[in-house]
Amino acid sequence: DENGAPPLEDEENISDEDDLVELPGGIDQLESIMETMQQAKDNSIAVFKDHGKAVFSCAFHPELENVVVSGGEDDAAYIWDPTNTDSKQKLDDWRDSVNCVTWSNDGQHLAACDMAGNIKVFKYPGLTVEWSFEVGDINWLKWHPVANVLFAGTADSEMWMWKIPSGDSKLFQGQGEKTECGEILADGKRAVCGYSDGSLRQFDLKSGNTVNTFPKGLAHIDVVNCVSGHMNYTLFLSGSMDGTAKLWNSTSGKVVGTLLCGAREEENSSSSVECAIF
Repeated sequence: DENGAPPLEDEENISDEDDLVELPGGIDQLESIMETMQQAKDNSIAVFKDHGKAVFSCAFHPELENVVVSGGEDDAAYIWDPTNTDSKQKLDDWRDSVNCVTWSNDGQHLAACDMAGNIKVFKYPGLTVEWSFEVGDINWLKWHPVANVLFAGTADSEMWMWKIPSGDSKLFQGQGEKTECGEILADGKRAVCGYSDGSLRQFDLKSGNTVNTFPKGLAHIDVVNCVSGHMNYTLFLSGSMDGTAKLWNSTSGKVVGTLLCGAREEENSSSSVECAIF
């Protein structure tokens, strides 16, 4: 050029008439390929379609393989058969989305709740309402592993415990943070709750006292999404939005190990641990 720079290789041979590489099928075929790739492959063997909106919770009966319960945004719970997807019964008369459903260990009771804080326990079979109660916004619902005792965690920093069907209750208080998750430990005498500020608390179910407190920073630095107790040992696992899962000794209250699931432990991690289970 006029500044004396050398020409690009074969620059003088480039012309507007040079042929361009063309994909077979053109843009229509490319769009079709992209659409196919975006469609999730359905590997299910059966599909239950009676829920009109999103499904929030589901649970298999502990003893009957042809009984499933599911609850959803359509303010309803359904009992249905997973072998043929036939609906056995619809449980309605809820004030909001049914966000938790769970069977008792012996399968003789079904507990369900909605986002308005209404809890119902149904006797199975028959599905007659055996007990009901109303609390604040419920984040989780769980049965004791052996006894007919029901637990619930609320947005008011509470864990409730009820004997079913008498309804005798006990309340376990947090420090104002949402009770995001909970677990009954293997001995059936203690429970662990995870909170929205990253803390954990361990309670003695008989006395109602706090046995161990794991404050934010020591436990996690963001929301605790899940806790799981080992069935044979004094261990429990907690998973958090900070991208870590931590293993704890429930007797000593000390952390046994930390599993880093992302690049680092940080608030609002892109590697948030949503579920952890033994």
